[in-house]
Amino acid sequence: MQQVKLCGKCNRELPSNLTAGDKCPHCGVFFNFDDTNGKKASGFWSFTGSARRGAFKVGIGLISLIAAGVGWAFKKSRG
Repeated sequence: MQQVKLCGKCNRELPSNLTAGDKCPHCGVFFNFDDTNGKKASGFWSFTGSARRGAFKVGIGLISLIAAGVGWAFKKSRG
């Protein structure tokens, strides 16, 4: 007999093929871990809340720093 999966947020039944790394089709919550098979999501989107915001801010900061460096180098080369 197959185990029924329920969303921990909206408590609705989930399709049996959903696992870690997927989202609930009803409420959109991201599943970091599937306790039926022990699978854990990996990568950027497995971050939650403040960790994702922090990674996003670091990424934006690095992009801004690179853009400023390119602008400075361009300005310096022109005169």
